[in-house]
Amino acid sequence: MKKDQEYIKWKKWDKGFGECSEINKKYYQAEIGHHIPKLKQNTFHEIGFGDGSLMRYGKDNGWRVTGTEINKDLVEKATNLKYEVCFSENIKHLENNHYDLIVAFDVLEHIEKNKIELLLIS
Repeated sequence: MKKDQEYIKWKKWDKGFGECSEINKKYYQAEIGHHIPKLKQNTFHEIGFGDGSLMRYGKDNGWRVTGTEINKDLVEKATNLKYEVCFSENIKHLENNHYDLIVAFDVLEHIEKNKIELLLIS
């Protein structure tokens, strides 16, 4: 757990978890805004939700948002804020879910090269 806490502190996520700044709103609008009209069920899943800002953005827009994260401390923070999240190793319960959009911002660089394909085809 100490490694998880150190990462949160290094990223400056120890304050304001689950908040979405105006600059983040503009960034998310630019990155995924073109998908919004195509959403059928208003559902999306975020792989590696980090500080929870994208989940907040989605929730504020009326979407059903779920997320996975490898950092157990971040999973706990999100769970405490009533987000539907799970630890990355416990994704079996997501197998039957269907999403309009699955996103992973700033995630692939944290995954071993030989495991990226497995993540993307799962």
